Amino acid sequence: MSDLVFQKTPNKPWFALLFGQRKGEELPLLRAEWRGVEPWKVSEYQSICGFEKTQDLPITYPQIMATPLHFQLLAHPAFPFPVLGLVHVSQKIEQSRPLRIDERPDLLTWCDGLTQVRRGVEFTIHTEARIMDEVVWKAETVTFSRSRKGHGQANRTKEPILEDVLKTISIDVPEHLGRTYCGISGDWNPIHVHMLLAKIFGFPRAIIHGMWSMARCVAELPETPRKVEAHFRRPIYLPSTVVLKQGSFQEHELVEMIRPDDGKRHLWVEAWV
Repeated sequence: MSDLVFQKTPNKPWFALLFGQRKGEELPLLRAEWRGVEPWKVSEYQSICGFEKTQDLPITYPQIMATPLHFQLLAHPAFPFPVLGLVHVSQKIEQSRPLRIDERPDLLTWCDGLTQVRRGVEFTIHTEARIMDEVVWKAETVTFSRSRKGHGQANRTKEPILEDVLKTISIDVPEHLGRTYCGISGDWNPIHVHMLLAKIFGFPRAIIHGMWSMARCVAELPETPRKVEAHFRRPIYLPSTVVLKQGSFQEHELVEMIRPDDGKRHLWVEAWV
């Protein structure tokens, strides 16, 4: 049974997210459920991320639907880490089939997997979308926090090498994109809103959401994937220009966004169809 159950859109607990007192060393099993969720601003999402406008939801879209539930977990009094300063490290998504715009899935989310890493700790936010009790979509969001001591040992993920490049495009990422995406996703983290707010948290300029950059990569895939996995390496500052390359790696799809000046990766996305 979930700790929090909602029949309508959960309120956004901004005060608790920004100013809530955080205590404790352990990550308790917190669960939240939202039943009969109606998608919103799907057309705007498809446009801003580069997807074709169809009646199928992009594989990345249900993560947007779950944002209010994720806020409820992070604002819970038992959640032990400061919310501001959390870093999105990686994202895995699988679907047995695409959800459709006219469907109303039940969403379930919980967090676990607290692990010490080099410079702090990581934990995983799990999300499921169910139709008639059948899980048709699920995701794992790995998140990093510096609020606990790390073990100091390097443990870098081995990066896949892009093979057989099929497409290379330059993408302008305008300054207002963060605010536009905030209005669609509901994620108004100050680091995405304006340079002045981002500077408070140590960024020279505002940065775009990791889920936008992942979705923009997925939109360039030639087929609808059943599984995608993104790893985020460097923020994309607003405004900026990035280069997207789409190709393959070991018999599955690979898309990357890189800096045009030195070729270093902002992120890469692996996909299986």
